[in-house]
Amino acid sequence: MNQKPTLKGAEVLLITILMVLSTMVVSASTTIQQEKNQATAFDIFQEGFEGVGVPTGWLNVDSDGDSYEWECDWTYTPNSGLECAASASYINDIGPLTPDNWLITPPMTTSATSTLTYWVAAQDPSWPADHLEVWISTTGTTVPGDFTDQVDDYIESDDIWKLRTVDLSNYDGQAVHIAFRHCESTNWYWIKIDDIEVTDVTLPDDITPPETTCELIGEMSGDDYIGDVTVTLIATDGESGVNYTMYDLDGTGFVEYNAPFIVSDIGDHAIEFYSVDNAGNIEDTQSCTFSIICPLSIEITGGMGVTITIMNSASTDMIDVDWSITVDGIFVIFGKEATGTIAAIPAGGTTVVKSGFVLGIGPVTIEATAGCAEATSSGLLLLFFFLGL
Repeated sequence: MNQKPTLKGAEVLLITILMVLSTMVVSASTTIQQEKNQATAFDIFQEGFEGVGVPTGWLNVDSDGDSYEWECDWTYTPNSGLECAASASYINDIGPLTPDNWLITPPMTTSATSTLTYWVAAQDPSWPADHLEVWISTTGTTVPGDFTDQVDDYIESDDIWKLRTVDLSNYDGQAVHIAFRHCESTNWYWIKIDDIEVTDVTLPDDITPPETTCELIGEMSGDDYIGDVTVTLIATDGESGVNYTMYDLDGTGFVEYNAPFIVSDIGDHAIEFYSVDNAGNIEDTQSCTFSIICPLSIEITGGMGVTITIMNSASTDMIDVDWSITVDGIFVIFGKEATGTIAAIPAGGTTVVKSGFVLGIGPVTIEATAGCAEATSSGLLLLFFFLGL
């Protein structure tokens, strides 16, 4: 009887080993291909300014300090959609401007194949020649210091939208911010940008900017503060954490916040501030305002010489308070000015000082000061007696 040939044990074992090895090679090849595909799965950063105000994560800096900056919801003839961003070197009913306006992207990590494209146009073909620069920072968002590399320079010539392309391959593997800077222009009109795109980048997982609040501590009278105000900026970020906080007190320029600070000057005050997290997300600029009033007040009375009554409305004593009384008139012969220092005016209390002997005749004006307080009164001097104060 004929039988089918059978495989010997050694042959079976060899075939089994070859099949296992083949499976391992295919699996390894598949894994390598998957890793390769993952490595090249880049993001695309896009912004078309189709929202209200500055896009989330962007920073809008009025570096020239004229209070005019990029308008990020400009509705006049965008390249696409309903809005674009625009910056002015001339505004109707305002006049010529000399802008140094920066519009800065959120962070992104570029690659060897990254390319920036954006569209640009003038608003008015009769007044087109505004100047636009594009800068790169690999360190932070402080202008101009962090932006060391200029990668595009352009002067507009008409109102036709044009596509600009910038090669970013030199920044392979680096986290960058891209800034659009409107500068070196005056008395032209508006320059616009739209439909910004950066290809082959890696965007951070954390895309939420920090949140910063302003805490004011000081003695109050109604809605105003009396004396020193301690300002504390509190920044929080639940993802990558807060990197740093910047603030600007009364338009003096942004500086880094490191600790609470004290504001003492009498008058109205405004603080602008924002924070940046460790992923590079930039908070929209926030603000708080407050007023400091003098805790001292002065009442002027006449009679034999001039008397001033100084009242302290604060809850603490006022120490070493300088005071002065000045009598101004055409026929004031003697005693025009008196000065001194009060060692202490008690909290909620009053102190009275007198001018001393004054001699003259005719109309006079009395000016009195005590620390931060000032007062003025007019009356009549009859030899050494004051009337009508």
